[in-house]
Amino acid sequence: MRDSSGNPYGANTATLVIIFRGWALESVLVRRPGYAHLFPLHSGHGCRSSSPRLKGGGDRTTHPVRVVTQLKEYGVRKPIISQGAFTANHVLDSLKDGALGILTAKHYSNVLETSENRRFDPAFLNKHKVRPDAWSEQAYVGVKAVGEAIKAIGGRVEERQRFLDALRKAKFEGPAGSVSFDENQQRVFDVYIRKVEKSGNDYVNRVVDKIPNVSQGWSP
Repeated sequence: MRDSSGNPYGANTATLVIIFRGWALESVLVRRPGYAHLFPLHSGHGCRSSSPRLKGGGDRTTHPVRVVTQLKEYGVRKPIISQGAFTANHVLDSLKDGALGILTAKHYSNVLETSENRRFDPAFLNKHKVRPDAWSEQAYVGVKAVGEAIKAIGGRVEERQRFLDALRKAKFEGPAGSVSFDENQQRVFDVYIRKVEKSGNDYVNRVVDKIPNVSQGWSP
């Protein structure tokens, strides 16, 4: 496959496709070295919308602040759709108003209205002086899953097979909602569609929709 300039898609290209509720969203293609060039800027291919949005972002190695700044320098004003790391909390602190309206998909936001997150978010902020993000939640849930398995077997971790079986069966409520594992030991969770908004002095990933019970075998 090649882009509109005739260049092959390959190792130097970061791509993203989101399929959600009938939307097939192609990506902005971002050349990684130097992050200086954006091409092509697709706006609407495959979308069912009279007002197509800019799909974009790349992966964790693509610097979101640089990308958004360049898009604005090129005069792009359409909303951006990307993956969750594109609007991590530390990125929002740098982008500020430039992040408003960006849509992303991720399994967690620190402003989620779940009973566990209402406890987790302020406790994490109080201890670490930064807001929790998806990676904070993942670390917490990983340790809790181990703890739940240990409790289930009465602490006898030397019984390796019993411990592993209990870990596979672990199910509990975490900050992002119910935590469980599928038959391939992959975590099952809800994926949240988030929109960057301003809340007081903070910029947050406000949840506007969700895709429930996503596992590695999920399809739309």
